[in-house]
Amino acid sequence: MRKRRSIALSITARMNAGEFRRVLRDDGRLLVGIPAPDDLIELRGAGRDRVARTIETFGTDFKLVDQRRVTTAADLDAAGFDVLLDDREERAGVKFKDADLIGIPYRINVGKKAAEGKVEIVTRATASSQDVAISEVVATLQNTTDTV
Repeated sequence: MRKRRSIALSITARMNAGEFRRVLRDDGRLLVGIPAPDDLIELRGAGRDRVARTIETFGTDFKLVDQRRVTTAADLDAAGFDVLLDDREERAGVKFKDADLIGIPYRINVGKKAAEGKVEIVTRATASSQDVAISEVVATLQNTTDTV
């Protein structure tokens, strides 16, 4: 099989590095999503952190370029925000329009800048937007809602 894929995504963290390497081009990238130890606890049981094992397993075939924990929705929920994750198979414009129609006051757009660790926060009341580091989303929204 000719290597044709430039990127592969594993959201179940399957430990099959050889197969990913086989289908990826030499300059291809592999993105692996791993549930945190407290995610899916009802299914997996408590305390199973697979990050170190995954890095070790894939380390012989791949170079680790970046590692980060994405917990924004859970962090917002824990901070008392009502979170609506729109994961429908619709164009972004349709989702934005629907958010406006139902009165969502703040929208977090995850787009191309996510690779740089940034998202866009759109404030409906002022029709303004700002790029924010993913790690600062909760604090930014807390500060914004405190001033409204």
